[in-house]
Amino acid sequence: MEITFLLLAVIALIVWAAVRFFICAKKDEVNFKHEAFLFLIFAYCLLVARVVYFPTKSPDGRMVRMIIDFENMFPPMINLTPLTFVSERYPGWWINVFGNIIIFIPAGIFIPMVSKRAKNILQTTIIGFGWSLLIELSQLLLFDRCSDIDDLILNTLGAAIGACVFFAVGKSGKRL
Repeated sequence: MEITFLLLAVIALIVWAAVRFFICAKKDEVNFKHEAFLFLIFAYCLLVARVVYFPTKSPDGRMVRMIIDFENMFPPMINLTPLTFVSERYPGWWINVFGNIIIFIPAGIFIPMVSKRAKNILQTTIIGFGWSLLIELSQLLLFDRCSDIDDLILNTLGAAIGACVFFAVGKSGKRL
């Protein structure tokens, strides 16, 4: 099965809009500032999905797609050796390292804004770790993606940095 990012984004947008419509209809009010913020988080999650699940380039020039192939996904590609990027340098390694950190900084900012459980930096970082772990486990279903302990470490570091920024600014009491 092949899924393009455009198809995924359109389906996700339709589902998101329907859910938000019914929630707002049930409340019988619309807070446009709140809805705009939630849309920003939705767009961020789409960006993360684009980076995580879709290759950056298509070798055949076709639209980039996610391929789910149950026959070819075993054995899954997994790296369980921490910090391999320190010893195994390859072209563009620094983009992978800093990209994994940077992409999760917004998560560390958004999580305490929407979760009552994220009351401090540690709790926010743990939730960020959980989200990254979910992403890495979900990549096991894709034969052309690799689940990597380094991604988990670097994503968690990014979430921790974002949490530090959020709590340093002093917005911990304001949730949406």
